[in-house]
Formats: sequence, structure tokens, C-alpha cells
Amino acid sequence: AAGAELARGAGVPEEACEWILATRERYDGLGPAGLRADEIPLPSRIVRVACAYHELTQRAAGGPLVRDERRALTLSELRGAAGTILDGVVIEALACVVARAAAADA
Repeated sequence: AAGAELARGAGVPEEACEWILATRERYDGLGPAGLRADEIPLPSRIVRVACAYHELTQRAAGGPLVRDERRALTLSELRGAAGTILDGVVIEALACVVARAAAADA
């Protein structure tokens, strides 16, 4: 909520401020505004998955995992949240991007 207010104060368009606010919502509707599934704007669902992935990769980065193991672990954790906290379709889209990045690194 504070991020959305900060964005409004900075002159960010209202639609984008609403997207920021909606990143707090859960896919199952148990978030603060009770939005669920497609009621949550797609940009908000994408940002929520991206932030979760970033957080998980940063946490895993401190351990002895090699890069490919870290990717598999974090995607597995995200998939575990599909349909409840996160949008499963967005998670699978991220998995495709991660796979392409892994192939490019190889």
C-alpha cells in the first residue's frame, strides 16, 4: 500500500498504482482486497511471481547449490504456491524464460 501511495505521489499513472497495490493479493482470493485469479491485474500477478522468484534465488544463493540446482529448487517452490498464493500460468511462463536462460548459459 505504501508503494502505491509513493507512486501516486510521484505522478505514476493511476492504473500502474493499482497494479502495485494489487501485488499484495493472493491468487486464491485470501489477500487484503479479496481479489482472486483473473480479478488480479496480470501485471500484478507477473510482478508477484517475479519478486517471489528473486527472493528465493537470493536466499538459495547463499548455499552450496550450483546454478542449475538453484533454478530447479526455486521453480519447484514457486510451483508449490501455484493456485493459492501465485498464478500457475505466470509461474510456467517464468519457467520457460528460466529454461531459455539456462540454455543460453550452457
